[in-house]
Amino acid sequence: MNPENAVVQMKGYIEAGNLEFALEIMRSLDEIMFSDPEFISAKAILLLSMGQLKDAEDTLIDGLSRYPECSDLYYNLGYIYFENELFVGSAICFAAYCRYADNSSEDIKSIIADIENKMKQISKIYIVFNSFRTATDQDFVLITEKPFGEDIVFMLLTFILRMWDNRIFYLSDPIEVELHDSLQPELSDFMKIIFENIENKDGVHLIRPLMFQSKNNIFDTTPYIIKKITDERSIHQHCSIICNSILLDRIEDVDTVDGIGNRFEIVFAPADREVKDVLSYSFFGDYYNTLNKLYNVSVSKDWSAPSLLISIVIPTRNNAQTLEHTLKTCLYDQGNDFEVVISDNSSLDNDDTLHLIQRLDDPRIKYYRPDRELLLKESFEFAYCQTKGEFIFSIGSDDGVLHHGVERLRNILKYFPNEDVILWDRLLYFWPGVGNGQDDQFVIPTCSYQPEHLEAGYINCNDSLQAILNLEVSMYSLPMGYINSGFRRSYIHKIIEKTGKFLDGDSQDIYMGLINYALNERVLYIKHPITIAGMSSHSAGIQTSKMLKSSDAIREYKEKNNQFATNRIYNTKILPLRGFSDKWLLFNQFAKICQKRIDPKFNLDRLNWKLAYSSCVEALSATDPSLQERINEYEVSSKALGDESFRQWFKETYSGNPDFKGLSYVESIEKRYSRGIQQDSSLVLDASLFEVENIYEACGLFHKLFRI
Repeated sequence: MNPENAVVQMKGYIEAGNLEFALEIMRSLDEIMFSDPEFISAKAILLLSMGQLKDAEDTLIDGLSRYPECSDLYYNLGYIYFENELFVGSAICFAAYCRYADNSSEDIKSIIADIENKMKQISKIYIVFNSFRTATDQDFVLITEKPFGEDIVFMLLTFILRMWDNRIFYLSDPIEVELHDSLQPELSDFMKIIFENIENKDGVHLIRPLMFQSKNNIFDTTPYIIKKITDERSIHQHCSIICNSILLDRIEDVDTVDGIGNRFEIVFAPADREVKDVLSYSFFGDYYNTLNKLYNVSVSKDWSAPSLLISIVIPTRNNAQTLEHTLKTCLYDQGNDFEVVISDNSSLDNDDTLHLIQRLDDPRIKYYRPDRELLLKESFEFAYCQTKGEFIFSIGSDDGVLHHGVERLRNILKYFPNEDVILWDRLLYFWPGVGNGQDDQFVIPTCSYQPEHLEAGYINCNDSLQAILNLEVSMYSLPMGYINSGFRRSYIHKIIEKTGKFLDGDSQDIYMGLINYALNERVLYIKHPITIAGMSSHSAGIQTSKMLKSSDAIREYKEKNNQFATNRIYNTKILPLRGFSDKWLLFNQFAKICQKRIDPKFNLDRLNWKLAYSSCVEALSATDPSLQERINEYEVSSKALGDESFRQWFKETYSGNPDFKGLSYVESIEKRYSRGIQQDSSLVLDASLFEVENIYEACGLFHKLFRI
């Protein structure tokens, strides 16, 4: 039997499950050193079927060294990597398959569609996949602790990327230099030495970083090398960084050094920071390039001039029922100088929002659906990239714009043409069914609103920040760009210039509010309502509250939104990685911005640490099975403060105190709020008594009461 016929027979045995017969043929072909690509693929599949994973991987890699343009070999290797959760490796191989395969046949098109769906199962990996799939004339930095040529995956990646004229900078095992603690290395001199000694091996720029070690310190030049490559050698001032998880942590920890860490955008990294062999993928450099790669958009520093006055941004996910009423509030105004930008982040099988937009059929509604499921922060950022308005603000899909809100905003923009950020009052409405005794609650900040009277003033950002950190004022009074405030289109460029990114952090609204304080000395405040915040059972805030009360709710949330499972959490080290109370969000985002070092008023010395920790820990649920684990996480974080007396206080008060049981959350069916004018001069109503059942009717009720 000739070898080709033997391979056909071997594949038939594999499909029939007759592995021993297939193994005999494989051995006979190995003896004659037959190396046809079809045989190599069949051999790898056979080895995989027999549980010999490493042998199957080695077979495919060896085959690719001989047939580097064979698409089937890439597909099979990508499958092995994906099943073993080596997702970056799988994205590399699947992308190579898509580039090498003959896309003309229907079978190939079907395989590519299956690959795309597989990549979309893990949202961030779809970005990596597309980056490799379209990479031409791009810059890649590969970082490993192995000598050049010994990292097999990197060698495979190097070959693939070079085929499409990409530039590769390979940072291999560092040169360790011992120093006395009294000596400080002169960075510029050593960087000059490093770059003078760049080697070119087979078209790859090989760089050896220096690692300075003393008794008490380690100084790694790797982040500075990445910065120099990006700023001086990259045509686009943008690089893709590929390294293992532990190396990523080492270079990510430089937020406080020259702003280098601010320019990293982690695309994919395993949640477990201790894993060694799983690759991570990041972007570094020009954030407009990062935006384009993250969301498949086209923005730049020369972002097109606005063609409308106002953009109202609404990110939504599987929430068409409340969104319909929200859109009715936006479209109450009859003007054509504004748009409503919908970012539909619904599940792949949910087209309810699309059908709603089609039914409403209003040209002012601009509908966009990303090519993958997004985190909430990403859904906002994706939507902002689509806007055409001079002034932008966002609301949720259960919030609303008051009847004359757009009209009032037009006048404000006319009277105050030079303000980057504008803050206003917002009302609060709890939808029926929200639970916890708050159904139908309608909160109006003051009874003194008058239709024709607009009171304006300025908030001192430094003073207001301190009051918020002291918990004297609600953090939701921050100018968050969400519900209670907005910003000029040009302000986006200022944020990116000063912080290295646009939106960041674990809570885009709290983060944005704090960034606005970091970048401004004062913010214009209009003591007049324009919007109304809605709280429904679908609200992100309600979901967060559930997760605070129960670790089971966390698991349910992850299962419902599987793209969150691979989200790398930013580590401030002084607060636990995860927390679900609004206080944790406040202090965590504050600490994150402090580490960016973009403004002197953001420094950790301003925090009352006992107040910060106690407000977070005392919000933990007494019925949560993971209560003690969460408390212990705070104790571990407290060590990073370097204050032994503080850690001892925490242990005596919480972690080592048998009397501390956490907070008992009582679910109430009965409405628990008092109606009428409150001590803070706000007015609280039971909206159901006025036959209000949704956010649009709540706006109508306010209009009847105040003619606003």
